[in-house]
Amino acid sequence: MKQYWLMFLMLLSATVSAGDAFAPDKRSHFVGGIVAGGVGAGLADKFVPAHRFVVGTLIGTLPGLAIEIGDSTNEAGFSVGDLVADFLGAMLGALVTDKLILKPVVNTGPDHYLGVVYELPL
Repeated sequence: MKQYWLMFLMLLSATVSAGDAFAPDKRSHFVGGIVAGGVGAGLADKFVPAHRFVVGTLIGTLPGLAIEIGDSTNEAGFSVGDLVADFLGAMLGALVTDKLILKPVVNTGPDHYLGVVYELPL
């Protein structure tokens, strides 16, 4: 439950720090973060299943960080608001993937599962 409150507080702070938090630029960073965070949590499930949320959030934030580092070398400049949107999106994507997609899988015996099974082709 603490994770949900922390995420809620971070969303509130992001709207203050990002200026126009609903600008199309911020929305695209947020949605990209959701996708990247979900994929990151799926990858984490294969290697460190006990830490899917944290590792998924970190992996999901990396593409946005790389974009912002690239932007810092040109006239666009580094945007903390964009990075916050990436991070919050990655948190949401990792949380949904961890709690709603991967967690409901219950092993009821050899080769018998109940719930949703998500396989990443690795």
